Formats: sequence, structure tokens, C-alpha cells
Amino acid sequence: MWPAKTVVYRGGIVKFDIPAHWLEEYEPEGGGTFYDDVPSTGTLRLNVLGFRISPDRQLAEHMQTIMERDGFEPLQADLGLRQRRLTGSEDGDDLIFYRWEILIPVPPDEFSIACFALTVEASQEQAELTKQEIAFIDASVRKGAYYQSQNTYVGSYPPSR
Repeated sequence: MWPAKTVVYRGGIVKFDIPAHWLEEYEPEGGGTFYDDVPSTGTLRLNVLGFRISPDRQLAEHMQTIMERDGFEPLQADLGLRQRRLTGSEDGDDLIFYRWEILIPVPPDEFSIACFALTVEASQEQAELTKQEIAFIDASVRKGAYYQSQNTYVGSYPPSR
């Protein structure tokens, strides 16, 4: 595998590792893009969505409903993970999208979903480099740290190798 560097996304709402040689770009209104600046490699995007629940609902109950209804599996601490592989095309190129969505409780009445998406060219999906990128990102997302409240994170950050 590669040496890693830590991404502290948007002041720390998500902390995870990417390969040390990858570039980072951030949109002013949210969203980050991470990639190796060579052809035929993947591009990782991250966005975090925030939601507030109705005051008459309990956060734990609401989180359990989302986990069951939307196909999230328990991850670590109070987190949920939904992982998917999707297909699409852009400008005539067939693409594969590997998605990791982390469900994060933010007491007392909010939750977030950290949405990671690794885009690879379909023709490169079986390449060894692509398989290594997917494995690296999968491990990093699963072991990342996710903001819950002031100075409180859930997860097992820093990721262990």
C-alpha cells in the first residue's frame, strides 16, 4: 500500500486518510475531491449532509429506523454504513461509482451522512491499481472519525494500518 496523509475535512467534521501523493481540492460551499493526477486512476469525492429530526422523535429511535429502512449496517460505535457499487457514463465513458455512506448521530436532534464516492473508469475496474485504491479507501472510511458534537468524535481514528 501507499504512505498516507490525513484529511481533516471542513475543520474536522470528518477525519480520514488518503494516499499521501493524492491531490486535494475543496469547493467553497462544501465538498472535497481527492485524486492522483495521472490517467486511469480513481477520483474520490466527499460531501457531508446534515439533517435535523422532529423534536417529538428520539434520535436513537430515528437512527434505528434509517438503518433498517435504508439498508445501513452497524459499523463502529453508533455509526451506520451503506456501501454500494453503481454504474453510469459521462461524455461517452462508462464509469463505476463505489459509494460509502456513513450515518452519524449528532445529539440531541441531528444526524449527518458522510457520502464518499470513488469514481473509476469501467475499463480500469479490474486493474491492480484500482483494486488497491478501493481497498485503501474502504479501510480509511471504515476507520475514520466522524464529528458528533463539540470535541466528540465517533470512530476509531486514527486509522490503523
